Amino acid sequence: MGRATPTPGMKVAGGGGAATTPSPERAQRVTVRWLPATLPMSAGGEYGESALPLATLASENQRVGGYRAGLPLLVYFYSARNDEKLLEYEGRVFYDERVGFSSRFFNCLRISLDEIRDAGVRKSYGGEEPTLFVLDREGKQLKRLDGWRTESVELFKGMELAFKETTGKALAGLVEKEARILQNLDRIHWEVEDLKEAIKGTEEHLASHDCDRGRRELAENQADMAKLEAEKAKVLDEEAKLLEPVSPKAPEAPKGL
Repeated sequence: MGRATPTPGMKVAGGGGAATTPSPERAQRVTVRWLPATLPMSAGGEYGESALPLATLASENQRVGGYRAGLPLLVYFYSARNDEKLLEYEGRVFYDERVGFSSRFFNCLRISLDEIRDAGVRKSYGGEEPTLFVLDREGKQLKRLDGWRTESVELFKGMELAFKETTGKALAGLVEKEARILQNLDRIHWEVEDLKEAIKGTEEHLASHDCDRGRRELAENQADMAKLEAEKAKVLDEEAKLLEPVSPKAPEAPKGL
């Protein structure tokens, strides 16, 4: 059967290793899920609006919908004025599976530079070039990465620092263990897909020509499917036990509900 082509620039979680055809299970776990946000601004006064410190994003009255209290922040300032260059940048930085997987332990906020009206403020956060901030759960800056040349390894180092500060645990070790789980989930997924096709073909054959051989093949394939389903359940249980000690809380409900 035809399988999806790996996303360009995607790196295997944990770094190194042979490229793997990504399954939906893998994609679900290594995709950064951004929360749209705006730069906090003062209410304005005699001298007009002014930008509030980035730490304000972590304050209770400034948190966006979907924010999870107690987690560090990854804040991404971007401009859509150079789409082609931006796509290349995002592919290089965010398609690294170490970054994608680790993002589940962060509030990932995406802020458009194009929506910041004050030119001086806009320039301080990159102007038309992307800028990344890693903040601790209180909003303190741990790392800033400026410009088009940022590499995923630099961002991951900042995320390691914030994760260690939040949980007391090493992020790299967790990523390596998850990488092995993802390899198993990929393998199981594609074996299941192949078996589905085999079962479908056998059932179609039996519908037009019932025979002992066809029934035996169907029974064997169904037994193999049951084994794969049991194996997947075991792998998912292993993953749950791995992540449970560091799993983030559910997102906060919007204010006023």
